[in-house]
Parts: sequence; structure tokens; C-alpha cells
Amino acid sequence: MIYNNNLVYSLVDINFAVYLCKLLMAQHTPNIPRTMQGELLAIGAKYQKAGQTQQAKIIYNKLLKFDPTCAPARHRLGIILFLKGDPIGAIKLIDSAIVLQPDNTIYYMSLGKILQIQNRAEEANAALRKGMINFLNITQIIAILHSAPEYYSVLTILRT
Repeated sequence: MIYNNNLVYSLVDINFAVYLCKLLMAQHTPNIPRTMQGELLAIGAKYQKAGQTQQAKIIYNKLLKFDPTCAPARHRLGIILFLKGDPIGAIKLIDSAIVLQPDNTIYYMSLGKILQIQNRAEEANAALRKGMINFLNITQIIAILHSAPEYYSVLTILRT
């Protein structure tokens, strides 16, 4: 549960908002098959989840050679670098992911946590604050959706 301005949001609410955003995006983008970038990110994520970080690192580096603007690969590689003991490299990569996708809450939260661990409190607080602002924007979307009748009908279906 998330509490904000005396409103309570469940994960169902947040998942529903994400679902609606994806539907809206799908209406404005053509249906295209999964890209090579998406395939490589999925493979890298499988390796990363399995603890095979060296293989994931290779995949993400190959992806960045193909597309240096791939923010998810930069973020994931930054996490691997941090876990392998290279916080400076991690911070640089995650910072560059934020430049490419400044609305991504997860990137700010990752950066904030790494900076916290590195005892860089002011920078950590700034990154975490930006991440929370992005997150609160999502909760505002949910509050608006609560006023839409369609929200209640779809939410009822999701809860059953």
C-alpha cells in the first residue's frame, strides 16, 4: 500500500495505471515485433537473474556497442559494476541512463542508493527526491483515473 494525501493506492492500482499507459502507448505506436534491442535486454536480464553477471555484462556491452543510447542497458550494466565493486563506473553509467531517460524512477532510486552507500548523502537525497517526484506523478495519474467510471469496472475485473 502507498499512502499519499490521505489516499491509499494498492499495487493493483499502480499495475492498472501502468497497464493503461501501455494501452495508450500501443494506440500511438505501430505493432512491431520485438526488436534486437529487446531480445538482448531479455537475454541479459535472464543471465543477471541467474547470477551469471559476467555473461549479462557481455550482452549489455554488445548492446551498447550496437546502440549507445540504450538506457536500460546502461542502468543494468551500472548495477553489475556496483555489485562487482566499481561504484564510480556504476554511477557514471546510471547517470548516463538518466540523461537518456530522465523520467525513469528506477534509475534515480538506483543512483540514490549507490550514492547513499558511498556516503554521498546530499547527492543521494537529490537523486532519491527526483525519483520520488516521478513516482508521485504516477500516483497523481492514479487519482485522476479514480474519477473515471471505466477505472472501477476494469479494476473490479482485475480483482476477481
